Amino acid sequence: KLSLVSAAAIGLKIDHDQVDTNAVFIDAENTTAIVFDIQADALQTQSIARFYSASSHTGSRNLVKITNDHSSATGAKTLFLDQNANQTALQIDSESTDQSVFYLDAGGTTSGIGLNVIGNGLTTGSAAVFSTSNTGLATTANGGLVEILSTGITGSNVNTLLYVHNDDASSVNTIPFKIVQDSINVAVSIPSPATTGDNVFQ
Repeated sequence: KLSLVSAAAIGLKIDHDQVDTNAVFIDAENTTAIVFDIQADALQTQSIARFYSASSHTGSRNLVKITNDHSSATGAKTLFLDQNANQTALQIDSESTDQSVFYLDAGGTTSGIGLNVIGNGLTTGSAAVFSTSNTGLATTANGGLVEILSTGITGSNVNTLLYVHNDDASSVNTIPFKIVQDSINVAVSIPSPATTGDNVFQ
């Protein structure tokens, strides 16, 4: 057991120069107690924790990695954010130009949901907003600000790539799908290989 009391200087400093060993390693057999607990109830303008790297090495790596390494631990979430104040819970500031800012790989999901947004308290807000003010936007005719793509060979399976459902008969003023076009170009373009007898609209 180690107890440190600091009045002014750094309470604990580790200067580690060994390149191939851990600077800090914790092997804990905890079952009902927290392994690493930080409490900072007096914070005003600083952070509880900071993970910083200025390495210029181009090797692939994760600056922070959380792994739940047992398939039977179905009740374990890898990261949980609980924001009780009226402020953003998660903010990502990325300077990447041609890489994904947020990448979600749900390749193992079959009957579950890849991304689930629930906004049961919404009144005048939105569940999701995709916006850009870039005057150089040029997605070309085969792309868009938002894209829904399906590249799997689904054969005769019945699928819907975009499904909009107003699931309350009394919501008589709810419009399931609305497009506002302020320019003189077409509002909806539907290229389709449909032949005679096929329906573009059903």
